[in-house]
Amino acid sequence: MKLVAITGSIGCGKTTIAKIVKGLGYTVFDVDGWVRRIYFNKSFLNVLEDKFPGTVRNGVADKRASK
Repeated sequence: MKLVAITGSIGCGKTTIAKIVKGLGYTVFDVDGWVRRIYFNKSFLNVLEDKFPGTVRNGVADKRASK
């Protein structure tokens, strides 16, 4: 079994290529989508706030908070 990663900067066509690959019958794992969903997980937000205080505001991850 081969594993292929599609990487690149914003707007370079990663999603388009992934759709083509999926259409050919291959399994596609969308890491960006997984990460977007995890930011709504309360347990994850609790750990995030515990490890990086000030990064969760009103129950939402503040991705622009200072490091």
